[in-house]
This record gives sequence, C-alpha cells and structure tokens, in this order.
Amino acid sequence: MLFQMSHKLDTHIEHCDRQFEQGNLQFEKLTKCIESNTDAQTEYLQQLTKLADATTGAVQLEKDVKAVIKVGRGTQRFLLWIIKWPLILTGLMGVYQWFILHAPFK
Repeated sequence: MLFQMSHKLDTHIEHCDRQFEQGNLQFEKLTKCIESNTDAQTEYLQQLTKLADATTGAVQLEKDVKAVIKVGRGTQRFLLWIIKWPLILTGLMGVYQWFILHAPFK
C-alpha cells in the first residue's frame, strides 16, 4: 500500500513536471511571438514614417496647385469684372443712341 502511494506520488510529480515544462515551452513561444510582434510594429512605424516623408512633397505640391487655382480664379473674376462694365456701358450707350436717332417722338 505504501509502495502504491509512493508510486502514485512519483507519477503525479512526473506529470506535474511535464506540465510545468510544457507551460515553460508555451511561455517561451508566447514571448517569441510578442517579440516578433514588437519588431513588426517597429518596422511598420519606420515604413510609415518613410512613407510620410516621401509623400510630403506631393502633399505640398497639391497645396501649391490649389493655391494657384484659387489665385487664377480670382484673377479671372477680376478680368471678367473689368471687361463686363465697359460692355454693359457700351450696350447702354447703344440703346441710348438708338433711342435718340430712331425716337418715334421726333
């Protein structure tokens, strides 16, 4: 009886040791996964920084083009305004002259 209990205890201890070793292996695998994940995140951030640096010129170019378009629109509106008023005044002068030359009440 004592021998059986001793044998069961030894079996139980061996089983616990195997589980402990498996837990250590799983913990080491988890640690390696976490380290590789951290390395991947670091690489991702580096690539993202490179991408941001590479696209800075394109973003600035887009802003410059938008500013040029805005200035161009303003210039176009101003030129149309300058052309519009002489045309309107010329039209009014033409209508006035027509009434004076072709007035039915002469």
